[in-house]
Amino acid sequence: MSQWTASRHGSPASVAPAGEAGFGIGDGIFGPWADFEWTTGGANVLTRGVVPATAGRVYEVRAKFRVRAGDGNYTFNLVMARMDALYADAGWSGVFTTNVTGGGVTEIVGLFSDTASAGVAAWTPETVWLRFGLRNQNTEAGMSVRVASIRVTDVTEKIAAQNSANAASASASSAQSSANAAGNAASSASSAADTATTQAGNASSSASSANTSRAQAASSATAAAGSASSASGHANTAQTKAGEAASSASSASSSAASANASASSASTSANTAASHSGTAQSAANSATSQAVIATDAAAAAQSSAVLSASIAAASINPNPVFADWPTGQGHPTGYASHAGSPAIERVAGVTSPYAYNVNMLATNASTVGVKTTNYTAAQVISQNMWVVLEVDMQRVAGSLAGSCALFRALPSSGGAGSQDHRIDFNNDADIAGIVGDGGTNVRRWRKLVQITSANAYGWTIFLLNRASFVPGYTTTTTASNLIYHRVAFRPATDQEIASKKATADVNALTATVSTQAGVISELNGRTSSYLEMVTAAGSASAAVRLVAANGATSGNGSGIELQADSIRLGSSKLRAMDVVGGNVTFHGRANFVGGLMVSPSGQTSVDMTTGTMVFNNGVTMSVKGTGFGSSNQFMEWTGPSQSSLANCTEANAISFLKTNGQAYYAGGIIAGTLKSSMSNTSQAASASTSTGAITSNGNTVSVNGSYALRSAATVTFPASTTGVNDYNAALTAFGSATSYDGGFSHEGVKTNNPSGSFSMTIKRDGGTLVTHSAINGSITLYGLRPTPGDAGGRIDYTYDYWSSTTTSDPYLNTVARTYSAEFSRGFTYSGSIQTQYISVTSTEW
Repeated sequence: MSQWTASRHGSPASVAPAGEAGFGIGDGIFGPWADFEWTTGGANVLTRGVVPATAGRVYEVRAKFRVRAGDGNYTFNLVMARMDALYADAGWSGVFTTNVTGGGVTEIVGLFSDTASAGVAAWTPETVWLRFGLRNQNTEAGMSVRVASIRVTDVTEKIAAQNSANAASASASSAQSSANAAGNAASSASSAADTATTQAGNASSSASSANTSRAQAASSATAAAGSASSASGHANTAQTKAGEAASSASSASSSAASANASASSASTSANTAASHSGTAQSAANSATSQAVIATDAAAAAQSSAVLSASIAAASINPNPVFADWPTGQGHPTGYASHAGSPAIERVAGVTSPYAYNVNMLATNASTVGVKTTNYTAAQVISQNMWVVLEVDMQRVAGSLAGSCALFRALPSSGGAGSQDHRIDFNNDADIAGIVGDGGTNVRRWRKLVQITSANAYGWTIFLLNRASFVPGYTTTTTASNLIYHRVAFRPATDQEIASKKATADVNALTATVSTQAGVISELNGRTSSYLEMVTAAGSASAAVRLVAANGATSGNGSGIELQADSIRLGSSKLRAMDVVGGNVTFHGRANFVGGLMVSPSGQTSVDMTTGTMVFNNGVTMSVKGTGFGSSNQFMEWTGPSQSSLANCTEANAISFLKTNGQAYYAGGIIAGTLKSSMSNTSQAASASTSTGAITSNGNTVSVNGSYALRSAATVTFPASTTGVNDYNAALTAFGSATSYDGGFSHEGVKTNNPSGSFSMTIKRDGGTLVTHSAINGSITLYGLRPTPGDAGGRIDYTYDYWSSTTTSDPYLNTVARTYSAEFSRGFTYSGSIQTQYISVTSTEW
């Protein structure tokens, strides 16, 4: 219970542990738990650790508990304790008040940030540190509360991811609208093009008519001229010919007028055709533009929204793994060039989607690199505070000489730095103990430092490829290419401060959340949509994937994939299944309402409608059920393989158990009308027991002799690193232990047949009926892992040995007889004996 406290303020290193009434590791509902007997209003339990009150961060607090005793009506809330830079009391709030009735499992969930909004409680501006917990609101009598967990999680990036997913959904909707508009515009363009083609045809016809009319007019004019000439030569016919000429001239004039009209019509038609052609081209261009917009919007809708988060204890500085880096932005959010002109590139990261590639081209400048903005909005560091500097960096090219990550403590004014700490990449060993350039793999540095400046308030970080104040710096022109995957500093843990060594396991301190959604339409008429959310913390990950597809020729299909080591179901998060070592373990009670389940091999089937379970390897068959067989007389039956359960009978059975309790085992019935049984619990190496004189009806008597021994041993382990190592070595030696609570406890069982002699003899009236020498054994392990500096550990070993045999008395008469069983133990057992017994049982129908 060293990680919980009743104090609302005070340094994590000095607050007293919570005073619980009891604690344990499992009660059938919770895993580890602690009981508290609260009678006064305001009684509470809080996390010993604290989180920084960083502007813009959002914390989710979950308190899970149940009331074990009381009057049945209670009121609880979440308590937010506020502290200044020195962990002094800066006030508290009881929020998200919840009324509880009965003793069921309750979980209160609340969000906290620096700005209040719907469903979010805010801390005050002067707050530097926060501690959260569960609080009893009212005075109670005889109330006992069992608390399972109080969890504080930084969900800033998770909420941002949700917002990004909503934005992606809106983009997808916009893309669909744009695609529809593009389709409409393309349709209009096609119609306009058709109209232009028709009008162009009309213009061509009109132009042809005009040419014909003009030719006719020329011909008429020539005829008129010929007539006039003839008139001058033939006076007698001049009048007649003059009239004909006049008529021809009139006809020519009419034809010319018609030609002019046709030409005008052709010109108008041509202009109309050109206008429609222009309209068609504009519509086609518009359609193309709309299609491009739709494609871009659809691509935006399908793009992944990937965010990385640091849990509360992992990072004081925001954006520690550069996940906040919008496309088109020169640097990750919060960073900018410091000196020189390094080439910056966003590349794929190993702990988040992005990494910070700072490429310094050949230069002899004294300082080249990048830096964060100065943070002095609120006090997040203070004098005597221990922090851990963390850098994961990859040298792509060049030397590390003169390069460093410099962490600078700032005064509240944001002026000259009050204290510098740095990691010298060429001189400080990484967590693998490597100094200097090393390879081109991702290397990790961790450094524990103490802030000693009295005016420490804010901070800033420099990432420098060249710095004249770093040992190894040279004035010679050099170049280097460094990729940063993580740059952070965080409060040191109690263990780190005590050991004066930073922990290297950043995998447990970082997490990522990625969300992808998209809609895809293919030319062959197939459409599909998908939604994917993946969370990762170090090497652990969990994912939910949904996909649906509709194909004109390929048909419809959909699927849901759950990827996790452990699955919880229902509002109370009941433990349903775990994946351990590639195997799935199911928990809890499952109700099957019907249907037949058959194994892939067909050798095992469970039929819920008939209540039977069948094991059939094709030669021998074993069946269990509530009533089956030729007359529904069996609950268990074993014998030759049968095509139907109705073929199971007494005659073809190797063994059976009837619904009336009669049992038959390869020639011996051991449940009948006359039965006698006696036992001896002596722990000696040999002992015997007998039924005493018993009567008989003259039928077959089955006699069973049974032996069992149980011993136990306990090994303890100190609360130290050595204790943990010895505990782990013991688990490895055992070879088959499993943990179901993240490594807090372990359990397992394996075969352990003893070496050495053993014999058990069944007798009738002192004469031997059968002697049996086979004996079996097993070891059961249950272990609790030690916690260095807190609690020791232990492993309890339980050893079981057993033997049993059944025989039939060949004498069928009514004479009274005495049956006895005796054993002699020569094998070596482990631990100390807890129980041992020998028993003899006779049964006659």
